[in-house]
Amino acid sequence: DNDTISVQCSDGSVFQADLALITVSLGVLKASVKNEAISFDPPLPESKVMAINRMGFGTVNKVLVYYDCRWWENQTKPVVRILWRGDEKVPGWVLGIHSLSPAWNNQGIECWLSGEAARQMETLTDRDVLLELNTLIERLYCFEGNYPAPVGLVRSRWCSDFDVRGSYSYVPVGSSGDDIDEIARPVGRLFFAGEHTHRSHYSTVHGAWLSGMRAADEMLASLPVSTDAGKPRKKK
Repeated sequence: DNDTISVQCSDGSVFQADLALITVSLGVLKASVKNEAISFDPPLPESKVMAINRMGFGTVNKVLVYYDCRWWENQTKPVVRILWRGDEKVPGWVLGIHSLSPAWNNQGIECWLSGEAARQMETLTDRDVLLELNTLIERLYCFEGNYPAPVGLVRSRWCSDFDVRGSYSYVPVGSSGDDIDEIARPVGRLFFAGEHTHRSHYSTVHGAWLSGMRAADEMLASLPVSTDAGKPRKKK
């Protein structure tokens, strides 16, 4: 039936609808055009596939090392900025750490990693990550034998998350805002939303929210209604 969309889930259940809104991440869309995630039948238009492939989808992770005591409150400089020389004998992913700072809730010391360093960190065990960060923290905060042992570690693993496969989109060399517009363009009764579909505010939460508002208007406008309920909202 050309007037009905069928969505088949991994557990075999099937849902049918007049319209469908695709809000999966760009990472999942990239996997889908390689037949590694969602299967579209019929396939997505080649112009949309090419736009999906050209857009970038990066990885950013946060790691928190937490303690029983707030030892950093006694530090004159609780925030440490790191400029690596390049000849340090540390794992490659550690070179991706450029600062250490107390977490906003004062539960520990946190750091950020991005790109390849973030992806490498995800492949390691909690124990290995904690061991390297513990050594780095002790070294940079200049402890002399009274460094409190960390209690544990909490970290994100966005690239390894099967339902996300990264953090947020970016426009690399060879891509442009036109690719974002193409990814956002409806395909028949399929509509698309998400941070990667907002030309001005991609890679942000508010971009994702605004894209949902835009997609809702597109879906309402596609329905054969004559009442005010089916009219798109006026843009402010």
